[in-house]
Amino acid sequence: MQEQIETRRRQEEERLRLKRLNQERLMRIEAREEDRRNKWNQGIKELKEEGRLMEEQRQQEIEFAEEKRRHELEMKREKARQEAAKTERLAAQRERNFKERQHRQWKKAQAWLLDRAEQIKVLQRNEEVRMQKRLGTMHSFNLARSRAYEDFMEKKRAREQQQNNENAYDWLEIGGAEGQAVGGVSKEDEQYKKDQTEAKQSRAREQLEEQRRRAKLQKQREKIFQKAEKKRNVHEVERHEKVVEKHNAQVTRDTRKIAEVVQAWRERQVAQQAKEAQEKHERKRREKLRAENIQRRYEEDTTLH
Repeated sequence: MQEQIETRRRQEEERLRLKRLNQERLMRIEAREEDRRNKWNQGIKELKEEGRLMEEQRQQEIEFAEEKRRHELEMKREKARQEAAKTERLAAQRERNFKERQHRQWKKAQAWLLDRAEQIKVLQRNEEVRMQKRLGTMHSFNLARSRAYEDFMEKKRAREQQQNNENAYDWLEIGGAEGQAVGGVSKEDEQYKKDQTEAKQSRAREQLEEQRRRAKLQKQREKIFQKAEKKRNVHEVERHEKVVEKHNAQVTRDTRKIAEVVQAWRERQVAQQAKEAQEKHERKRREKLRAENIQRRYEEDTTLH
Protein backbone atom coordinates (compact mmCIF):
# COMPACT_ATOMS: atom_id res chain seq x y z
CA MET A 1 0.00 0.00 0.00
CA GLN A 2 2.83 2.36 0.87
CA GLU A 3 4.48 1.62 -2.48
CA GLN A 4 1.25 2.48 -4.32
CA ILE A 5 0.99 5.75 -2.41
CA GLU A 6 4.63 6.56 -3.26
CA THR A 7 3.99 5.69 -6.89
CA ARG A 8 0.91 7.88 -7.04
CA ARG A 9 2.80 10.70 -5.38
CA ARG A 10 5.68 10.45 -7.87
CA GLN A 11 3.23 10.34 -10.78
CA GLU A 12 1.44 13.43 -9.42
CA GLU A 13 4.76 15.25 -8.99
CA GLU A 14 5.77 14.29 -12.52
CA ARG A 15 2.44 15.51 -13.88
CA LEU A 16 2.75 18.80 -11.98
CA ARG A 17 6.34 19.21 -13.23
CA LEU A 18 5.30 18.59 -16.85
CA LYS A 19 2.36 20.96 -16.42
CA ARG A 20 4.68 23.62 -15.01
CA LEU A 21 7.16 23.12 -17.85
CA ASN A 22 4.33 23.35 -20.39
CA GLN A 23 3.08 26.55 -18.81
CA GLU A 24 6.60 28.02 -18.88
CA ARG A 25 6.98 26.99 -22.55
CA LEU A 26 3.64 28.60 -23.40
CA MET A 27 4.62 31.75 -21.55
CA ARG A 28 7.93 31.93 -23.42
CA ILE A 29 6.10 31.38 -26.72
CA GLU A 30 3.62 34.12 -25.91
CA ALA A 31 6.49 36.43 -24.92
CA ARG A 32 8.28 35.73 -28.20
CA GLU A 33 5.07 36.33 -30.16
CA GLU A 34 4.46 39.58 -28.33
CA ASP A 35 8.02 40.69 -28.95
CA ARG A 36 7.74 39.73 -32.61
CA ARG A 37 4.47 41.65 -32.98
CA ASN A 38 6.00 44.66 -31.34
CA LYS A 39 9.02 44.51 -33.58
CA TRP A 40 6.77 43.99 -36.60
CA ASN A 41 4.61 46.96 -35.71
CA GLN A 42 7.70 49.04 -35.05
CA GLY A 43 9.12 48.00 -38.39
CA ILE A 44 5.90 48.88 -40.18
CA LYS A 45 5.93 52.29 -38.55
CA GLU A 46 9.54 52.81 -39.55
CA LEU A 47 8.76 51.68 -43.12
CA LYS A 48 5.85 54.08 -43.32
CA GLU A 49 8.07 56.86 -42.05
CA GLU A 50 10.78 55.99 -44.50
CA GLY A 51 8.22 55.77 -47.31
CA ARG A 52 6.93 59.18 -46.47
CA LEU A 53 10.44 60.57 -46.43
CA MET A 54 11.45 58.76 -49.63
CA GLU A 55 8.35 59.84 -51.53
CA GLU A 56 9.96 63.17 -52.25
CA GLN A 57 13.04 61.70 -53.92
CA ARG A 58 11.30 58.73 -55.65
CA GLN A 59 11.47 60.35 -59.07
CA GLN A 60 15.22 60.78 -58.79
CA GLU A 61 15.72 57.17 -57.77
CA ILE A 62 13.48 55.54 -60.44
CA GLU A 63 16.19 55.52 -63.11
CA PHE A 64 18.75 54.09 -60.69
CA ALA A 65 16.26 51.44 -59.52
CA GLU A 66 15.43 50.43 -63.11
CA GLU A 67 19.09 50.19 -64.02
CA LYS A 68 19.78 48.17 -60.92
CA ARG A 69 16.83 45.88 -61.67
CA ARG A 70 18.03 45.28 -65.22
CA HIS A 71 21.50 44.55 -63.95
CA GLU A 72 20.19 42.09 -61.38
CA LEU A 73 18.00 40.38 -63.97
CA GLU A 74 20.97 40.07 -66.29
CA MET A 75 23.08 38.62 -63.50
CA LYS A 76 20.33 36.13 -62.63
CA ARG A 77 20.03 35.07 -66.27
CA GLU A 78 23.78 34.61 -66.46
CA LYS A 79 23.76 32.61 -63.23
CA ALA A 80 20.87 30.50 -64.54
CA ARG A 81 22.79 29.83 -67.76
CA GLN A 82 25.85 28.82 -65.76
CA GLU A 83 23.76 26.57 -63.53
CA ALA A 84 22.14 24.96 -66.59
CA ALA A 85 25.55 24.38 -68.18
CA LYS A 86 26.87 22.94 -64.92
CA THR A 87 23.80 20.69 -64.59
CA GLU A 88 24.20 19.49 -68.15
CA ARG A 89 27.91 18.86 -67.63
CA LEU A 90 27.25 16.93 -64.42
CA ALA A 91 24.47 14.95 -66.11
CA ALA A 92 26.82 14.05 -68.97
CA GLN A 93 29.50 13.05 -66.47
CA ARG A 94 27.03 10.91 -64.51
CA GLU A 95 25.83 9.30 -67.72
CA ARG A 96 29.43 8.59 -68.77
CA ASN A 97 30.27 7.13 -65.36
CA PHE A 98 27.10 5.06 -65.46
CA LYS A 99 27.95 3.66 -68.90
CA GLU A 100 31.52 2.91 -67.81
CA ARG A 101 30.25 1.14 -64.68
CA GLN A 102 27.77 -0.85 -66.76
CA HIS A 103 30.56 -1.77 -69.20
CA ARG A 104 32.81 -2.88 -66.33
CA GLN A 105 29.99 -4.98 -64.88
CA TRP A 106 29.33 -6.48 -68.32
CA LYS A 107 33.02 -7.32 -68.77
CA LYS A 108 33.12 -8.86 -65.30
CA ALA A 109 29.99 -10.89 -66.11
CA GLN A 110 31.54 -12.07 -69.39
CA ALA A 111 34.74 -13.05 -67.60
CA TRP A 112 32.68 -14.87 -64.97
CA LEU A 113 30.76 -16.71 -67.71
CA LEU A 114 34.01 -17.72 -69.40
CA ASP A 115 35.48 -18.91 -66.09
CA ARG A 116 32.28 -20.81 -65.39
CA ALA A 117 32.39 -22.38 -68.85
CA GLU A 118 36.03 -23.39 -68.27
CA GLN A 119 35.17 -24.84 -64.88
CA ILE A 120 32.24 -26.75 -66.36
CA LYS A 121 34.49 -28.00 -69.16
CA VAL A 122 37.14 -29.12 -66.64
CA LEU A 123 34.50 -30.88 -64.54
CA GLN A 124 33.06 -32.56 -67.61
CA ARG A 125 36.53 -33.67 -68.71
CA ASN A 126 37.29 -35.00 -65.24
CA GLU A 127 33.97 -36.83 -65.21
CA GLU A 128 34.64 -38.18 -68.68
CA VAL A 129 38.12 -39.35 -67.65
CA ARG A 130 36.65 -40.95 -64.54
CA MET A 131 34.00 -42.76 -66.59
CA GLN A 132 36.61 -43.83 -69.15
CA LYS A 133 38.82 -45.16 -66.37
CA ARG A 134 35.86 -46.91 -64.83
CA LEU A 135 34.79 -48.41 -68.14
CA GLY A 136 38.40 -49.33 -68.91
CA THR A 137 38.77 -50.95 -65.51
CA MET A 138 35.50 -52.85 -65.93
CA HIS A 139 36.54 -53.90 -69.44
CA SER A 140 39.96 -54.99 -68.14
CA PHE A 141 38.34 -56.96 -65.33
CA ASN A 142 35.91 -58.57 -67.78
CA LEU A 143 38.76 -59.44 -70.13
CA ALA A 144 40.79 -60.80 -67.22
CA ARG A 145 37.83 -62.90 -66.06
CA SER A 146 37.18 -64.07 -69.63
CA ARG A 147 40.84 -64.94 -70.16
CA ALA A 148 41.05 -66.70 -66.82
CA TYR A 149 37.91 -68.65 -67.69
CA GLU A 150 39.31 -69.45 -71.16
CA ASP A 151 42.61 -70.58 -69.63
CA PHE A 152 40.71 -72.72 -67.15
CA MET A 153 38.58 -74.23 -69.94
CA GLU A 154 41.65 -74.75 -72.12
CA LYS A 155 43.47 -76.52 -69.30
CA LYS A 156 40.33 -78.51 -68.61
CA ARG A 157 40.00 -79.47 -72.29
CA ALA A 158 43.72 -80.34 -72.35
CA ARG A 159 43.28 -82.58 -69.30
CA GLU A 160 40.19 -84.20 -70.82
CA GLN A 161 42.00 -84.61 -74.15
CA GLN A 162 44.98 -86.12 -72.36
CA GLN A 163 42.70 -88.47 -70.49
CA ASN A 164 40.93 -89.41 -73.73
CA ASN A 165 44.27 -89.94 -75.44
CA GLU A 166 45.48 -92.10 -72.59
CA ASN A 167 42.24 -94.08 -72.71
CA ALA A 168 42.59 -94.39 -76.47
CA TYR A 169 46.18 -95.52 -76.14
CA ASP A 170 45.18 -98.05 -73.53
CA TRP A 171 42.37 -99.26 -75.80
CA LEU A 172 44.78 -99.53 -78.72
CA GLU A 173 47.33 -101.36 -76.59
CA ILE A 174 44.77 -104.00 -75.69
CA GLY A 175 43.99 -104.60 -79.35
CA GLY A 176 41.07 -102.31 -79.97
CA ALA A 177 38.41 -103.20 -82.48
CA GLU A 178 40.86 -104.92 -84.79
CA GLY A 179 42.21 -106.96 -81.95
CA GLN A 180 38.68 -108.02 -81.15
CA ALA A 181 37.97 -108.76 -84.81
CA VAL A 182 41.03 -111.00 -85.13
CA GLY A 183 40.68 -112.49 -81.74
CA GLY A 184 41.13 -115.93 -83.36
CA VAL A 185 44.67 -115.12 -84.54
CA SER A 186 47.45 -116.65 -82.54
CA LYS A 187 49.30 -114.27 -80.36
CA GLU A 188 52.48 -116.05 -81.02
CA ASP A 189 52.55 -114.71 -84.53
CA GLU A 190 55.29 -112.05 -84.16
CA GLN A 191 54.73 -110.55 -87.56
CA TYR A 192 51.11 -109.95 -86.77
CA LYS A 193 52.03 -108.27 -83.48
CA LYS A 194 54.55 -106.10 -85.24
CA ASP A 195 51.99 -104.99 -87.83
CA GLN A 196 49.43 -104.28 -85.12
CA THR A 197 51.97 -102.22 -83.15
CA GLU A 198 52.97 -100.19 -86.21
CA ALA A 199 49.33 -99.58 -87.03
CA LYS A 200 48.61 -98.37 -83.49
CA GLN A 201 51.70 -96.13 -83.53
CA SER A 202 50.75 -94.64 -86.87
CA ARG A 203 47.21 -93.96 -85.64
CA ALA A 204 48.59 -92.41 -82.45
CA ARG A 205 50.95 -90.20 -84.51
CA GLU A 206 48.04 -89.16 -86.71
CA GLN A 207 45.96 -88.29 -83.66
CA LEU A 208 48.84 -86.27 -82.15
CA GLU A 209 49.36 -84.42 -85.45
CA GLU A 210 45.63 -83.70 -85.60
CA GLN A 211 45.76 -82.39 -82.04
CA ARG A 212 48.78 -80.19 -82.85
CA ARG A 213 47.05 -78.89 -86.00
CA ARG A 214 43.89 -78.09 -84.07
CA ALA A 215 45.91 -76.40 -81.29
CA LYS A 216 47.73 -74.32 -83.93
CA LEU A 217 44.43 -73.37 -85.54
CA GLN A 218 43.03 -72.46 -82.11
CA LYS A 219 46.03 -70.20 -81.41
CA GLN A 220 45.65 -68.52 -84.81
CA ARG A 221 41.94 -68.06 -84.16
CA GLU A 222 42.68 -66.50 -80.74
CA LYS A 223 45.23 -64.13 -82.31
CA ILE A 224 42.68 -63.08 -84.91
CA PHE A 225 40.07 -62.53 -82.21
CA GLN A 226 42.50 -60.51 -80.07
CA LYS A 227 43.48 -58.37 -83.06
CA ALA A 228 39.83 -57.77 -83.93
CA GLU A 229 39.06 -56.89 -80.28
CA LYS A 230 41.96 -54.46 -80.17
CA LYS A 231 40.85 -52.87 -83.44
CA ARG A 232 37.30 -52.63 -82.16
CA ASN A 233 38.52 -50.94 -78.97
CA VAL A 234 40.52 -48.44 -81.04
CA HIS A 235 37.43 -47.68 -83.13
CA GLU A 236 35.34 -47.30 -79.99
CA VAL A 237 37.86 -44.83 -78.52
CA GLU A 238 37.94 -42.81 -81.76
CA ARG A 239 34.16 -42.77 -81.94
CA HIS A 240 33.94 -41.69 -78.30
CA GLU A 241 36.47 -38.91 -78.90
CA LYS A 242 34.43 -37.70 -81.88
CA VAL A 243 31.26 -37.74 -79.76
CA VAL A 244 33.03 -35.80 -76.99
CA GLU A 245 34.35 -33.21 -79.47
CA LYS A 246 30.89 -32.81 -80.97
CA HIS A 247 29.37 -32.39 -77.50
CA ASN A 248 32.02 -29.84 -76.47
CA ALA A 249 31.44 -27.91 -79.70
CA GLN A 250 27.70 -27.89 -79.02
CA VAL A 251 28.29 -26.67 -75.44
CA THR A 252 30.61 -23.93 -76.74
CA ARG A 253 28.03 -22.82 -79.30
CA ASP A 254 25.28 -22.78 -76.66
CA THR A 255 27.49 -20.79 -74.27
CA ARG A 256 28.32 -18.30 -77.05
CA LYS A 257 24.63 -17.92 -77.89
CA ILE A 258 23.77 -17.36 -74.22
CA ALA A 259 26.56 -14.76 -73.93
CA GLU A 260 25.28 -12.97 -77.06
CA VAL A 261 21.73 -12.95 -75.69
CA VAL A 262 22.96 -11.61 -72.32
CA GLN A 263 25.05 -8.96 -74.07
CA ALA A 264 22.11 -7.83 -76.22
CA TRP A 265 19.88 -7.70 -73.16
CA ARG A 266 22.43 -5.66 -71.23
CA GLU A 267 22.85 -3.24 -74.14
CA ARG A 268 19.08 -2.77 -74.32
CA GLN A 269 18.97 -2.33 -70.54
CA VAL A 270 21.77 0.26 -70.62
CA ALA A 271 20.05 2.14 -73.47
CA GLN A 272 16.72 2.10 -71.64
CA GLN A 273 18.30 3.27 -68.38
CA ALA A 274 20.19 6.02 -70.23
CA LYS A 275 16.96 7.16 -71.86
CA GLU A 276 15.13 7.15 -68.52
CA ALA A 277 17.98 9.08 -66.86
CA GLN A 278 17.96 11.64 -69.69
CA GLU A 279 14.20 12.09 -69.38
CA LYS A 280 14.54 12.45 -65.61
CA HIS A 281 17.28 15.09 -66.00
CA GLU A 282 15.15 16.92 -68.56
CA ARG A 283 12.17 16.97 -66.19
CA LYS A 284 14.34 18.26 -63.34
CA ARG A 285 15.80 20.95 -65.62
CA ARG A 286 12.35 22.08 -66.70
CA GLU A 287 11.07 22.15 -63.12
CA LYS A 288 14.10 24.17 -62.03
CA LEU A 289 13.66 26.57 -64.94
CA ARG A 290 9.97 26.93 -64.11
CA ALA A 291 10.81 27.66 -60.46
CA GLU A 292 13.37 30.28 -61.58
CA ASN A 293 10.83 31.91 -63.87
CA ILE A 294 8.26 32.01 -61.06
CA GLN A 295 10.84 33.53 -58.71
CA ARG A 296 11.86 36.11 -61.32
CA ARG A 297 8.27 37.13 -61.99
CA TYR A 298 7.60 37.38 -58.27
CA GLU A 299 10.65 39.62 -57.86
CA GLU A 300 9.58 41.74 -60.81
CA ASP A 301 6.09 42.12 -59.35
CA THR A 302 7.41 43.01 -55.90
CA THR A 303 10.06 45.47 -57.14
CA LEU A 304 9.29 49.09 -56.29
CA HIS A 305 8.78 51.33 -59.34
